[in-house]
Amino acid sequence: MAGSMAVVSAHAADFVWRAGGTIAKYVRHGWDVNVVIMSLGVRGESASLWRTEGQTYEEVARIRREEATRAAEVLGCRLHFFDLIDYPMEITPEVMDRLVRFFREVRPSIILTHGHKDPFNPDHPVVHQATVQARLLAGAAGVMPEIPPIAPPRLFGFEPHQTEMSEFKPEILVDITEDFETKLKAMQCVPTQTYLIEFHRQLAEARGYHARRNGQNRDVKYAEAFQSYVPIVTDMLP
Repeated sequence: MAGSMAVVSAHAADFVWRAGGTIAKYVRHGWDVNVVIMSLGVRGESASLWRTEGQTYEEVARIRREEATRAAEVLGCRLHFFDLIDYPMEITPEVMDRLVRFFREVRPSIILTHGHKDPFNPDHPVVHQATVQARLLAGAAGVMPEIPPIAPPRLFGFEPHQTEMSEFKPEILVDITEDFETKLKAMQCVPTQTYLIEFHRQLAEARGYHARRNGQNRDVKYAEAFQSYVPIVTDMLP
């Protein structure tokens, strides 16, 4: 059944690299997918743009916003820009209120975000913790009583670039074979970080291999990995 999914992305294109195939799949199945871009990654994830002589913060921000917007159009999701400063990122009480309000408004049954540890990027764990807290506050009756609280959404972390160094456990493999070409087109909308395209193609192929080995569908070619951060409640084991 169609529902609502929320994705909290630390930087302009994290949602594309790490969950683009899953986003495209859920959109194709009729889900409403909303992505929060906490920051545009101007300071920490736009190195190629800063090689231009006379480059400015404002120009890098403009380019990164356009890249994220084009990628989202390909995937079919909606973007919500928070425009925070990155490297390092600060979650103020005002930012927390904004994230809680976002969850209350889109009312997701699934939330995707970063994992709890990433020694190579200081912003990703910050966004993870902010998402965990906002999810809890969004379900508290006394917080923002003018908007009804949400039922507890399932919370998943997407795969970091350095899996083994980030305590990430690939517990769930989502088959994105049918949606990989859409993800590829979205990745190609981010020329600032074009070096990541081949990395994530290979990663999706490797996770596809793992899905074939661990599942019953021998036709899986590409997959994305996720880790669950809250118990999954079900009538029977899948």
